[in-house]
Amino acid sequence: MPSIICTNCGVELEEDMQYCPLCGETTDSHAQTAKDKQSVLEKESGLLSYKSGRIFLTKKAAWAMVSVILLSIILTTGIINFSINKEISWSVLPIAACLIAFSYVSVFTFMIKRTAVQIWAGFISGSVLLFILDKLTGGRAWAVTLGVPLLFFSNLILSAMLNVIHRVKQKGINLIAYGLIAAALLCLFIETILSLNFEGGFRLMWSLIVAACVLPVSALLLFLHYKLKKGRDLIRTFHA
Repeated sequence: MPSIICTNCGVELEEDMQYCPLCGETTDSHAQTAKDKQSVLEKESGLLSYKSGRIFLTKKAAWAMVSVILLSIILTTGIINFSINKEISWSVLPIAACLIAFSYVSVFTFMIKRTAVQIWAGFISGSVLLFILDKLTGGRAWAVTLGVPLLFFSNLILSAMLNVIHRVKQKGINLIAYGLIAAALLCLFIETILSLNFEGGFRLMWSLIVAACVLPVSALLLFLHYKLKKGRDLIRTFHA
């Protein structure tokens, strides 16, 4: 027989139970109490939700808190940088990171779409903010050559990773392998873009080392996942 959860104390109840064994009130009273409490909280603040006897922050409240934190970081680093150097220089990096985070948090909070659409909407809004920041800090065109390309390839790999996770039927250590491969690819893209911008040519060093370390581990994890998928005992596999 299916069970229900008491909305007041969280105890699991059978469907035909009229009273909660823990708090002794009727299930109808619990449902009405939870409904009344949720209504009161929503009317009072609009920032809290009541569910299963617990109070949670709504998405808008979480977005507001994150936005305040990011704005504080932007103002603090910008003021310190300008006070010392009389210009915005090294603080561009943390400010850009905060703006990108703000764009994604905002999209995922207010945009009800598929995850893939949200990711690329975050990319577009983040790119716009990077262009604006670039113009406000001297217009050195770093957004075109550095910021947006890094953000684009990060989104591309993330979208591919999510697509793989969605398509894989049996999820296990194979997801760790795919994550490591995605990280290695991201490192290759990052060093490629950095070398083209700061060294004037295509040159790979540390990203190749990362890939050389990650790929064998990923191959081993995929092999183990394949054996486990077939129901093979790993002890027998390695002692064969």
